[in-house]
Amino acid sequence: MNDLEFYKELYFYELERRKELNEAVNVPIGILTAIVGVHIFIYTQDIDKGFLFISMLVCSYITLIAVVISIFFLLVSFSNFFKPYGYHTLTGGKEYLDHLNKELKTKDETEVRKTFEKDLIKELANNSSENLKINIKRSEALANSKVGISTAVVFTAFFSLFFITSLIN
Repeated sequence: MNDLEFYKELYFYELERRKELNEAVNVPIGILTAIVGVHIFIYTQDIDKGFLFISMLVCSYITLIAVVISIFFLLVSFSNFFKPYGYHTLTGGKEYLDHLNKELKTKDETEVRKTFEKDLIKELANNSSENLKINIKRSEALANSKVGISTAVVFTAFFSLFFITSLIN
């Protein structure tokens, strides 16, 4: 594999990760929706106002905090808080061709093609490095969101158990 192929693969790999990260928020949003739905459903039921109800409230508050944290990190991962991520892309093909043709008129073709390939490699390397930094930030935010979702799921399970226990009593 030559240098150009290597950097081209890196560049396209990071763009593919961008697409995967865009799609990765769908499942957490579905889980958060289900968690909120469970809480709304249970609170619309007739619940005795005893110790179990207080336990349910505590679980609900912890779940609410976890859901808010998760939504915050999902927003960071997906939209950088409404400021789009500045992914780096290659210049359009026409610009490269125009530049190449302009250089070919005044210089030796072998030297122009070597310089062109070096410049392209440099741009691919720079773009893939910058896109990697963005993807790392997005991945970390998504991971933090999943921690909040996990916490919310656990406390929703306790919340549901307290509700079921209150129905039995």
